[in-house]
Amino acid sequence: MSQQPSILERLFSLCGKGVLVTGAAGGIGRVLAAAMAEAGARLALHDVASDRLVEPCQAVRDAGGEAFPLVADLSDVGACQKLIGEAHASLGRLDVLVNCAGVNRREPIEAVTLDDYDSINAVNQRSLFFLSQAAHPIMRAQGGGKIINIGSLNSFMGLGTVSVYA
Repeated sequence: MSQQPSILERLFSLCGKGVLVTGAAGGIGRVLAAAMAEAGARLALHDVASDRLVEPCQAVRDAGGEAFPLVADLSDVGACQKLIGEAHASLGRLDVLVNCAGVNRREPIEAVTLDDYDSINAVNQRSLFFLSQAAHPIMRAQGGGKIINIGSLNSFMGLGTVSVYA
């Protein structure tokens, strides 16, 4: 006799779902990836460097999950579109996009340059839109999907050296 899943397992199950987590090597991305793997998701884990993905992917696999490492520089719009395609190809579907990648350059506001501003916003804002834009037709064709954008505490309170990030 098989045991029936609990209400929490039924509500929060990601069994059979394909999930892309950007910034998966960072603290928040790594925790989200582990939790989604525990809920049954198949994962495409992204970061800007492949060596940063070894541990998060192995942690998912050690827990019995499936993880595909994907590398992309999200400041490049073309790389955003390519990443979505690679995630879809690796997973066979794309049900959830977690936009968790973020970068920062800690400078007092007086020292922020145009390059600082553009580099931070290219990843932290622009990539969210273009990743979502690329995921949209895939999710729509599947009958739906979820896009989760992770923010920062700095959205609600400023700190002296994170003016652009906030």
